[in-house]
Amino acid sequence: REMPDKPMTGSELAKVEKKLATIIEKKAKPASNQWAVFKSAPGLLARLNPLRLLSGNKDWLGGRAKTANVNPRIMSGEVHSPMSKILRYINGRRAQRFLARYQTSFAAFREQKYAMYFLHVQPELSVEEMAFDYQDQVDTLRKVQAALPADMVLVVKEHPPMLGRRQIDVYSRLLRMPGIILADPKLDSHQLIQSAAFVVTLTGTAGLEAIYYGIPAIVLGSVFFAGFNGTYKPENLEELCELLSDPDKLVGGTKEDALRTIGAMLRGSVPGTMARDDTRLQEADVESAKNMLSALERAQQELQYSNAQSLQGLEQSIG
Repeated sequence: REMPDKPMTGSELAKVEKKLATIIEKKAKPASNQWAVFKSAPGLLARLNPLRLLSGNKDWLGGRAKTANVNPRIMSGEVHSPMSKILRYINGRRAQRFLARYQTSFAAFREQKYAMYFLHVQPELSVEEMAFDYQDQVDTLRKVQAALPADMVLVVKEHPPMLGRRQIDVYSRLLRMPGIILADPKLDSHQLIQSAAFVVTLTGTAGLEAIYYGIPAIVLGSVFFAGFNGTYKPENLEELCELLSDPDKLVGGTKEDALRTIGAMLRGSVPGTMARDDTRLQEADVESAKNMLSALERAQQELQYSNAQSLQGLEQSIG
């Protein structure tokens, strides 16, 4: 909102332009959004961790836990027994083989008019707490597909960290819906976004990347970039269906919008070291802490000044 009155210039503009060019040329997510830990589900031995038995941990042989779809992620060893982990591994491998059998190459649908959806990791805060009525991704995709024009298909791509974790019935339910295509998980996400008519996401950074390429993005959950130009945030199912029924009316952001998006994130950040994926290995970052405390102090001072000005204005009006 402040960009028109305080436009980017000089080194700030040069930094933002370089960042946008890097993202588009390298087709890479910003470093803070890259998955450095979870590439796919771990192997059987890694899940079982047999050394726990030798260390005297009785919980390694504890009661068997359910392997239903309630939680597709692999939980800690304190929760699940070896048998439970073996069953989860078998189920995950079956799901991977099923997806490999029915996945579609890019060449098979690239000439078609399609909307793009990237499955989210689940359970995750950004889905369970920030996607509201759209937490059930299969049900959400059913509604999206049903509202699309007859000449448009919905392409769905699995998230790499969920390969071997997602249960097979998720894929089978999606395949039973006419008009839905399961894309090869190894396909380049940037290429899929560039060729899409628009992108639908709950809270995923695919919506942010769509802005960079000028592709319209429909954002269903609560996420910081939902208010940027090039995105649409329906307030309810009726508004969502209205957007999907006539996708030709959707307009993506311009290059200026993409630069403003990156500039807004730059202005909203403070200098410091990026947090590591494994917080157990995180060293204390004193400099980042000082920067954040300084930013909080400035914000508090601005708030106090604003309150004082409001109070002074109120006194004058009463006087």
